[in-house]
Amino acid sequence: MERSQLVRDCFVESNGILKSVSDKRLFKYIRLDNGFQSLLISEPKTTENRFNAACLCVKVGTFEDPPEVLGLAHLLEHAITMGSEQFPKENAFDDFLGGCGGYSNAQTEYEETFFEFETLYEDFEDALRIFASYFIRPLLKKRSMLKEIKPVDSEFLESIGDDSSRLELLFQSLIKPDHPLSKFSWGNKETLSKNVDVHKYLVDFWKKYYVASNMALIIQTEHDLEKISDLVTELFQAVPSKNGLESVPEIVNYVFTFIEFLQSKGPQKYYFDEELLIDLNHFRFLDETSASIETKKFAQRFFHCPIENIVTRHLALRYDANVINRSLEHLDRSEANIMVISQEAFNRCSGPVQNEKWTKLKYKVEEIPDEWLQTQQFDTVFDGKVFFPAPNDFIASDFQLFIPEEVSEHPIAVYKTDDCRLWFKGDNKFKRPKGCINFIFSTSAALNIQQTIAMELFTDVLMQNLKEEVYPAYVAGLEYSVSFNSDKQFILKVSGFNHKLPNLVELLVSKIVNFSCDDKLFSAIKDDIKKSYFNSFVESQQLATSIRHLILQQNHFISVDKLKHVNDISLSEMQQTAKNFFGSLFIESLIQGNFTRQQAEDIVKRVRSQFQTPAQFSLNYPQIYELPKGEQIIRLKTFNTEEKCSIVCNYFQIGPFDIRKFCLLELLMKSMEEPLFDTLRTQQGLGYEVSNWFNDNWGIGGFCILVVSPTQKFTCDAVEESIEKFLKEFSKKVESMPESLFKKLVRSRIQAKSVPDLHLKEEFTRNFEELISRNYCFDRLNREIDCLKQITQPEFQRWSLHQILQFPSRRKLSIQVVGNVESENGVCNGGEKVYNLHVIEDKNNAKLIKDIASFKQSLNLFPPTFVKN
Repeated sequence: MERSQLVRDCFVESNGILKSVSDKRLFKYIRLDNGFQSLLISEPKTTENRFNAACLCVKVGTFEDPPEVLGLAHLLEHAITMGSEQFPKENAFDDFLGGCGGYSNAQTEYEETFFEFETLYEDFEDALRIFASYFIRPLLKKRSMLKEIKPVDSEFLESIGDDSSRLELLFQSLIKPDHPLSKFSWGNKETLSKNVDVHKYLVDFWKKYYVASNMALIIQTEHDLEKISDLVTELFQAVPSKNGLESVPEIVNYVFTFIEFLQSKGPQKYYFDEELLIDLNHFRFLDETSASIETKKFAQRFFHCPIENIVTRHLALRYDANVINRSLEHLDRSEANIMVISQEAFNRCSGPVQNEKWTKLKYKVEEIPDEWLQTQQFDTVFDGKVFFPAPNDFIASDFQLFIPEEVSEHPIAVYKTDDCRLWFKGDNKFKRPKGCINFIFSTSAALNIQQTIAMELFTDVLMQNLKEEVYPAYVAGLEYSVSFNSDKQFILKVSGFNHKLPNLVELLVSKIVNFSCDDKLFSAIKDDIKKSYFNSFVESQQLATSIRHLILQQNHFISVDKLKHVNDISLSEMQQTAKNFFGSLFIESLIQGNFTRQQAEDIVKRVRSQFQTPAQFSLNYPQIYELPKGEQIIRLKTFNTEEKCSIVCNYFQIGPFDIRKFCLLELLMKSMEEPLFDTLRTQQGLGYEVSNWFNDNWGIGGFCILVVSPTQKFTCDAVEESIEKFLKEFSKKVESMPESLFKKLVRSRIQAKSVPDLHLKEEFTRNFEELISRNYCFDRLNREIDCLKQITQPEFQRWSLHQILQFPSRRKLSIQVVGNVESENGVCNGGEKVYNLHVIEDKNNAKLIKDIASFKQSLNLFPPTFVKN
């Protein structure tokens, strides 16, 4: 037999991998989107109890130990499996393996670190799930790290008696000091307990090296390849990838390759014609805007165009391919200025530190690397995924006006079923071929915090899914949004030229009904929402607002708590929550503008037909807690270690509202605005921000006074005292208010409420608020004007003084967020730390709330309240 034939007879291929002809195993290589690689080996299942195994290789070892902390890679090998976010118990993996007869080990080499385990077939999937969690979000607690220094030291002490280990250490000591092999690779108590922050080094080392592109997982199991491939993708797609800095060259290349593609193809006249048509449609049916906006717009244009073109300056009426080509020619790689905003990029750059003159912003400058300037083929870079847009089907072409002979002054319910209601108002006022369509989807179920987070994730994923398909509608001037508010309502909004609005509604609803999401997108959206949660409570003023809502509103969840639970939400749980939500709906819609009643009904009926709605439905109405008489204080420490200001937000609860009380409160707030600012901000210099406003929380009225002051200068108690002193002085002003000043105050509010709507959307937005609040008082402005005309000065004075000065019966909640006197090493990051509200206690102050949950349990709920009369 010829040698070549013998070689061929020895090998067969399995998914591109050569193996022995006698090897019954199947092989498969996969690379995840985050750069994580895996070799999957499926062996034939037998009746024997055989072990399945996995080994993860991380491409980093002792060569990368920083000289300050020798043995750091070895210490991280020990510490990384001491608990994860998903499995926080320190020995969870060992306990699991011990219970099922499994085994695990880890080993740190010079350039690589290995983690391995084996279990029986039936336990392998669960073991892999725990194993994966350590490389996604390990806890890396300082306490755990300190405990692991001892076993690392013990390993070193044991190695001293081994000849090969002693020879290895001797060999290392003879190598040049600047060579990585010269490092003391074991690590011991001495090198890991130096006078440095070892824990910080450990976390930084993990962030830098334990990234997806540095990892490879080898699995041999009796599971089939498809099953294990799906499992690895599910579990390891969430392993952190290299930071965005590593992708800068790729991003730069994308941008310039696309520009070069445009240069090669030249101007596209069809696209210019589409854009011009869209602009002309908008110009032809221009909405009226306020005088202040118009005057500023024309002032900005005045010296930049001929006077005859000042109104039409934004319209590009003439197609000139030469002008476009000349502009494109200037977009050259070699003439670009690329700004990379990154601390790591700053540290890597070898150029000298420079300072911007006025802000002292530090920056460095270096030449663009040659490889960034090399032109690449468009098809190679984009792989056929980028192309010129198809003709835009959302551009309106039918501008027929449907002006009814009679139109109700306010929206009326024209279509009602047990699970659906349409409010409609045609248009004979603005006379534009435009419309607004909003939907509120409400569920009868009271959502818990996990379900609320799941719906917020669903909404963000949906918005991401919509971007590509709905972009043509956006270009054509149609507006849309989907949102999930704190009152557990899912809201869909569209507006623009009415001709194509039904098409847009149909597309949006189809994306809801046929919702899809993969692990990669879900992981990315989850990361984004965690940042959003973090950013909302690290800002002290937003934290104060959220605490007020938490205390006052039943079943309200704050971002601090959401951040604790968001990692527990899986893709399947999000999908199931959304399915349940949209399977038990009450659908309410408001449609206004250039539609007939029949067109509006058809739109709503088509939407309703897409959802399975229950035969019986009862809406939940949010309820507000009644504060006890007197004063209560909740005092918290800010989460922002750089925050040097404290927040004092005093909320005064009035109780169930009606329109008359609302008008009285509005007058009080307006009259308080200027003297409050002048006294506390201008005269006393108490705060950077001083303001007041009124609140309507589901029919329960109240008002707030906010002061933001420097922590170093003023304590919260001092600010509180100043606010109360102001209220006493202001009461005197109310009591002695001249009649002429009161009449002027009332007249100004009547005038503000009498300003006509300039375009359809202004009127529509106000009407939709009535649906959101479920008050359905569409003539509210007229009722408020009538009420203001009836309020007398003595009535206003009596009512106002009662709200301000009746200390025994006044219901007051002071939310205080205490800042820092000095910075504490930067803003706390939005990583995987568990954040808890830090309530400040003072045994000498009985007014302080120690526990929010306990405090709420002591309160009574107001009945559902609607402000209609």
